[in-house]
Amino acid sequence: MPDDKKDELLAAKQEEQLRAIVDTVGKRDKPGKHIQNVISVAMLSEGWDAANVTHIMGQRAFSSQLLCEQVIGRGMRRVAFEKDADGFFLPEYVNVFGVPLSIFLKAGEGGEAPPPPKASKQIEVVPGRNQYEIRWLNLLRIEAVLKPTLTIDWNLVTPLTIDPVQPPIYAEIAPAPALAGYANLDQVSAIYLEKAAGEFRLQWLIFRAARKLYLQNGAAFTGDKQYLAVQLIRLVETFLTGDKLDISSRWHQELVRRRILIAMNMDLIVGHVNRFVEVQNIETLLPCFDVVFEPAKIADAVFGAR
Repeated sequence: MPDDKKDELLAAKQEEQLRAIVDTVGKRDKPGKHIQNVISVAMLSEGWDAANVTHIMGQRAFSSQLLCEQVIGRGMRRVAFEKDADGFFLPEYVNVFGVPLSIFLKAGEGGEAPPPPKASKQIEVVPGRNQYEIRWLNLLRIEAVLKPTLTIDWNLVTPLTIDPVQPPIYAEIAPAPALAGYANLDQVSAIYLEKAAGEFRLQWLIFRAARKLYLQNGAAFTGDKQYLAVQLIRLVETFLTGDKLDISSRWHQELVRRRILIAMNMDLIVGHVNRFVEVQNIETLLPCFDVVFEPAKIADAVFGAR
């Protein structure tokens, strides 16, 4: 690792040093190049992209098949991208122990060993010139900044139609053993949503929908957060009590049945309202890059300090 890069790493905070090591495990001339074994507790189940994982050993209880898939996924990153004569990537392998994924088959004996990787050349920066590095910006996303005062022109809002036939009125559930990860159908019990009608008060539905909208738009709102909550409650109440929510059934126009349908289609309603909140109240759009954009620093590195 170049001396200037090493000094830069040692000057960083301890948590930043740890993150730099974990993110570069096994990578040449990186902080984590000497790490060969990683023991994680409630970590690295997802979002860790080390490509050179060859062995995974689970030493914990797995409560679901999804968790098994996430853990095994840590070894699914490709190391090389050579292709065979038919244009397909050459197979790569990872050894997994103690992770009870149900799709696993018993491994048989024999088989061809994977071919050794082809020789490659490492292109490196001349030591002492890392400060002149030019990094290309990658656009991660476009963030919308909302206006301080939210308004909706309801004449421009398309009605949302809810079909009462689509959502189910009951659900069957069964407990899943901690190790097996699949449901025990002998212990199935039914939950009838109609029995919970007393809990679906209109004010409760309004606050629940407004809370979902708040979580989606809180980061994009630069004003007072309490004022944002008040505005969202007002907009949701106007939508639910107005003529923009169409329920195509007279039988479901009765207040209790209507509230049940609203509760069962909460995410659909929130998504519909949120679309018009964003479209009609965007103040500006901000690009977000994967590095801090410092054009003056880049210009000095290329053309020399002025």
